[in-house]
Amino acid sequence: MSESGVEIIDHGWLRYRKQLKELNGSYIKFGFFAGEKAGFAEIVHALEMGSVRRISQKQFFFLRSKGMEVGTEIIIPERSFIRSSFDENLDQIYKWIETAFLRIGEGKSKKEALNTVAKNCKELILTKLKSGDFKENDPYTRERKGYDKKPLEDKGALQEGIDSVVSVK
Repeated sequence: MSESGVEIIDHGWLRYRKQLKELNGSYIKFGFFAGEKAGFAEIVHALEMGSVRRISQKQFFFLRSKGMEVGTEIIIPERSFIRSSFDENLDQIYKWIETAFLRIGEGKSKKEALNTVAKNCKELILTKLKSGDFKENDPYTRERKGYDKKPLEDKGALQEGIDSVVSVK
């Protein structure tokens, strides 16, 4: 009984509420984090947002045969595969987060529950990346690569590099 004389019957809500409070400050990050993967950060940023690059002196020697001069602008179109995966699947992601909260309330570890959300979100990103549903490669890019694959379909480095980090506070 409480001090007011009211009997409190807890059916798990207090434990659940305490565990949710303990999640405050926890997060999941997606990207390219370590070693060689970290080198993709600039490329991924350009793909996610689109970019305009100027040809440098170093690039000029390779590109002059295409009639490009130092300072020529190259437009990299937006080919978002991380941000758009979240934007296009928010309802599903919210369901995964809700399920994670329920599992935590049932006693599953916070790290394990958030790892499940991270795994599912990573799969969304990989599916989007492999879909090839992006603006077509420039003819020069196709020639340089020596094949006519879909954009972002190369040697699999982007697919292999995407990773998640779960931090539980």
